[in-house]
Amino acid sequence: MSEITKNINDIYALLKSKGIDKSYIREVLLPKWWDEEILSSKAGFLQTASIIAKNLGIKLSDLLAESDELHLTQTIPINFKQNKSYNTLTTDFFPQTLSAKLFSLIKSSFKKDFTLSIDKPDELRKDFLSVYDEINLNNLLDYLWKKGIPVIYVSEYPKDVNKLDGMVFNFENRPVIIVSSKRKHDAWLIFILAHEVGHIAKKHLNNSENVIFDSNFENAENGEEKEANDFAIKFLIENEDNVPSSLNLGSSFKLVNQLRPIGNTLKLDPGVITLMYAFRSNNFMLGSQALNVMDPEPDASSKVKAKMKEFLDLNNLTEEELEYFENLTGVSGG
Repeated sequence: MSEITKNINDIYALLKSKGIDKSYIREVLLPKWWDEEILSSKAGFLQTASIIAKNLGIKLSDLLAESDELHLTQTIPINFKQNKSYNTLTTDFFPQTLSAKLFSLIKSSFKKDFTLSIDKPDELRKDFLSVYDEINLNNLLDYLWKKGIPVIYVSEYPKDVNKLDGMVFNFENRPVIIVSSKRKHDAWLIFILAHEVGHIAKKHLNNSENVIFDSNFENAENGEEKEANDFAIKFLIENEDNVPSSLNLGSSFKLVNQLRPIGNTLKLDPGVITLMYAFRSNNFMLGSQALNVMDPEPDASSKVKAKMKEFLDLNNLTEEELEYFENLTGVSGG
């Protein structure tokens, strides 16, 4: 390696131009034992740069070179599915590094083969309900993991990168779903998961290495997004007409009493019925109030994390990999 002229501030600036800020580097990419004193020696600086490069899945030589070009050790194409106001120019690098690194960790810690071959929502619903008595978040997560589809909750993002609702990528013929929605009610994550399964079932991931990044799925603006939404709706409620589009109700309690029986009939978490009603009636205030009546202390992400701990063998990760995984997801290996 030629003489290194870069310092840590140069690396911070370079990664900032790619949408990855200094706080994210220090709090997620670098281990807890790291501190600035390590940078006082050349060996310490190289160790720091090496850890950053490894956890981003990029070449160390690129990070240290005079050029500002960064190349992933595994290059993947991305399909961005998002609202028009979303700026992809600063975000395409991060989803690539995230998916590539997560896949390497999943490959080490999850050995179950991908076995979901159903491509029709009604058949998927029938298969699901042959095993579970209701479509709810815990059951849906369990079903996907057992079909070989990991569902990973990512809690930490660079501050300049909008949190995604859902993301699905496919490496070596294994789809992986990432969720990061800030919404706490189970109903939102159920729909997001069903939407991402729609991408998988409809073969929108048509390359061996491909990523779909959904930042605002409810405002679908292209054919594949609408197709994934339609798949989710048919899987969850069979037909849109099973959910009323308007009810002359003045309170969230009355709405809950009206919608719970529909959930029971459809063998579906009634929160999803409530969410669908909010969409159909364009009354999200009443819908949100009803969700809070059903579950006043929602914590959907904890259910995703619990399934991650159940199905991933984190003992297969190195100490460095495990700490990065914990920093990124909030899921500990203990």
